[in-house]
Amino acid sequence: MPNGRDADLSSLSLAALRALRARIDAAIEARLGAQEAQLRARGGLVERDGPRYRNPENSAETWSGKEPRPSWVAEALAQGYTLSELEILDDRPTPPPPPPPPARPHSPAAVRKVESPAAARKNGRRA
Repeated sequence: MPNGRDADLSSLSLAALRALRARIDAAIEARLGAQEAQLRARGGLVERDGPRYRNPENSAETWSGKEPRPSWVAEALAQGYTLSELEILDDRPTPPPPPPPPARPHSPAAVRKVESPAAARKNGRRA
């Protein structure tokens, strides 16, 4: 097969074309798999059905990428952003902080009740 960008495929047999397609498909899958593995390794690939893009000016505005583009996407692209810059790489919520440790109960022996001198005299004790 000739090397070059515009190879003449008309001279190849059907079997050769299918073999070429299989090689091309395998090369594409290998590249996509390597990119996906890199994203997963750094925690940046999250599979979800929710939003894929977030407005950099207003984080409450998101877009799944499926329905028609919202106006904020067009505005962001006009400002020079690219879709890859708007993409949400990791939308997993951060875990809540651990609860504070429970307060230690005071034992009755550790708590000393203090009486006023008047109350002590009334109860027949020394202050």
